[in-house]
Amino acid sequence: MQKIVNVSDKIIGSKDHIKLDISNVELISILVHELSKEIGINPEVQCIPKEKSIWVIFSDSCFECDFLIDNYALIIAAVSEKYPIVINGIINDFEEGEIKVFYEEDRLKLNKSNASGRDFLNLSDLCLKINVEKNEEIEILNEALSNIRYNRNCIAIRRKWDKYFSNYSINDNQKVMKYNYIPLETLENKEYDYINSLSILQMKELWLDFLVDHHTALEFELLYNMFQKRSMEKMHLWELALRIALSECEFSVEYYNKQFNVIDRGGNHIYYNFESYSSAEKLLLKILFPVKTNLY
Repeated sequence: MQKIVNVSDKIIGSKDHIKLDISNVELISILVHELSKEIGINPEVQCIPKEKSIWVIFSDSCFECDFLIDNYALIIAAVSEKYPIVINGIINDFEEGEIKVFYEEDRLKLNKSNASGRDFLNLSDLCLKINVEKNEEIEILNEALSNIRYNRNCIAIRRKWDKYFSNYSINDNQKVMKYNYIPLETLENKEYDYINSLSILQMKELWLDFLVDHHTALEFELLYNMFQKRSMEKMHLWELALRIALSECEFSVEYYNKQFNVIDRGGNHIYYNFESYSSAEKLLLKILFPVKTNLY
């Protein structure tokens, strides 16, 4: 392993004693989302449990060091008090350089280092290396950061992690949704942003809840409302998620004489009705047999 030499080690400010109303997991998520949005590249996230670390990589990116320090020093230092962060990247002559921003007592400190000892102005292929001591926190951070997309304003997280987020005690419609929706910036249209944040895997899990447990999550109500307003650009994704769920359940769909049947793994017919109160049931019919159903 090469010896690391300090290039710069200086005080760049003082500690800002402001109580944050969001959690450290949310703070890291906002940081990663902001970096991702700045360059239009989704993060690649990998965790190394034995090393107690998570790597967040922005392949093919390039950031000026001054830009990172000017815009993100305070948030990196705040997060580093709980989860120490090292900013890595490729610098002069393809060597690695790293930046640390942290609080030492009440002083905000900046440390730049590399193997050659030469200063550097840019970091390419930016990588955040986050140190996380608890395995459970590695798991939640991995899930949260892996769900970040630069063109989406929030992330959908499983309910098992509710305690890690600031909306844990809020009593609103979110409490009856399958997922907890964490805003990464101001949401102009919560209904749209919540649904837009879902991955194919998360959509599939919603369909499985309906197919197996006959449970219609509130997400389907929001989706149904969107489709009624003719906002149907993601219909093909919901169809893909439904067909994956049907396959996992070993359900089959048979078409004949302009009709169709859904048959479970035991060979029993399952009957769905568009007059149902379940928005999931109506959407299933619209997707599987669109000619006979109308959402408007």
